[in-house]
Amino acid sequence: MNARAHRLLAAAEARYARGDLRPRSDEYATLAGATRWMGRALAVPVSDETARRGAALLAEKYLVAGAAGVAAFALARRRSLWASPVAFALSFYTVEAQGVFVIPALLEGVDDPQTRSRALVAEAGGTLSVMATVIPIAAHMLTGPLVGRGAVDAWCVGCLAVVLWYNELAHG
Repeated sequence: MNARAHRLLAAAEARYARGDLRPRSDEYATLAGATRWMGRALAVPVSDETARRGAALLAEKYLVAGAAGVAAFALARRRSLWASPVAFALSFYTVEAQGVFVIPALLEGVDDPQTRSRALVAEAGGTLSVMATVIPIAAHMLTGPLVGRGAVDAWCVGCLAVVLWYNELAHG
């Protein structure tokens, strides 16, 4: 795990351990709820319209990233069964990296959160640098239940790590 991912996850774990960011049931059942939870993490109010827009942006981001992953998987599968999962992950996270900051930017009222996310990706060192941080954060999120963390808590800590990173980049 790279140093930035380690630092962000440690800070997110410490912040989440305070208990005030435990998700309410309506915050982890839908993408709109996830947007609301990130609003609480950023300490900004989230209107119904913003929650809906956040849900749409998240759905779009994950559908496009998933499609890129599936296409890469299928192409790699023609060459090697073992290369297919790696191709999926690298393609998925190449796309995911571009939109990693889209919800925090939306929640802060940025007119074009996708453009702002890409600008912050460039500021953070570019796609490969962001992937080197995002992939360990995602691994933490996805493997939480396998290592004794709850799935929702592991997911929230990963999202909080991204929120903390966004604050560093956007607000110095």
